[in-house]
Amino acid sequence: MTAFDFLVIGIIGLSTLFAFWHGFTRLIASLVAWVIGVLAAIRLSGGFGNMLPDFGESPAARYVAAFAIILVVVLIVGTLIGFLLSRLLQAVGLGFLDRSLGAIFGFARGILVAVLLVLLAGMTTLPKSDWWQNAISSPALVTAALSLRPWLPKAWADQLDYGRGERRPAKTVVKAGA
Repeated sequence: MTAFDFLVIGIIGLSTLFAFWHGFTRLIASLVAWVIGVLAAIRLSGGFGNMLPDFGESPAARYVAAFAIILVVVLIVGTLIGFLLSRLLQAVGLGFLDRSLGAIFGFARGILVAVLLVLLAGMTTLPKSDWWQNAISSPALVTAALSLRPWLPKAWADQLDYGRGERRPAKTVVKAGA
């Protein structure tokens, strides 16, 4: 095992541990709050930004501030809802189930984060290093990352290089005009 493997184990392990600690309910509430928060901020920041005082910097500063305020408020509300739901599940004796499902979610999230990091690293020289090439987990993660190539922007997908210098053009999933 190399440093690459220990890094992957650390990412997946910490994600699983934190998710077990928080529980599935709080994780889902947080995820939903992020989605709603971003969508609400996109939709409402224009109108709310007009109500804010002029910061003098630029007109865009009010909209950025409005976006941030809306997002933070929704995240706080989502966190409170998740906390209350988690306490409710504990009160009725389902706390361990909530935490166990959270751990499963965290494990999957850890793998996804590792794959995304491998995807980003594919545009650097890191995959050519010995600690990457000799890692036990790198073949599986590289395979998972390469399976995402067809959905990446072509300019990004064409830069992925996990071998010893070979680059293959990305295949397109949907042809233009089809």
